[in-house]
Amino acid sequence: APAQLKEMLDRNDDVVLVDMRNDYETKIGKFKNAIVLPMSNFRELPEAVREIKHLKEKRVVVYCTGGIRCEKASAYLNEIGFKDVSQIKGGILKFGEEFPDTYWEGKCFVFDTRGAIDIDPNSQSEPITQCAMCSLPCAELHNCALTTCDKFFTACKDCLKILKECCSKNCRN
Repeated sequence: APAQLKEMLDRNDDVVLVDMRNDYETKIGKFKNAIVLPMSNFRELPEAVREIKHLKEKRVVVYCTGGIRCEKASAYLNEIGFKDVSQIKGGILKFGEEFPDTYWEGKCFVFDTRGAIDIDPNSQSEPITQCAMCSLPCAELHNCALTTCDKFFTACKDCLKILKECCSKNCRN
């Protein structure tokens, strides 16, 4: 439960948070001190888990946006020998609903028209990444307008306009 995780983090328990989301999601927000796996797609989990094999004996808490990917991820980690794996019930969104201004930094990517949201609706989060073009702080995530590219990228409104909603000059042209 979110309250159990918060208690563990408050006590500085020996727990490792592992993000099970895609890299474009983790760029704009994550739990403080969490391990971010190198995945552009969840199908890459078996390969990405190599990064954390040394943690098989640790207490591991996996997380994702709403908890669905974590069901699969925690089962897989148990299957390959991790001893103590759990997940946040309800995912990031539930944790944010209950403890909005605690251990989360940045925004949370959601798979709808909102794109990136603050997990605390009463507070504007500070960006943890930059615009891919001008490097100014930015948490605006966009999908490249070139359908054959379809890449998610961060861009401020000015750069997005210049690139005609594409992720690069190549895609714009």
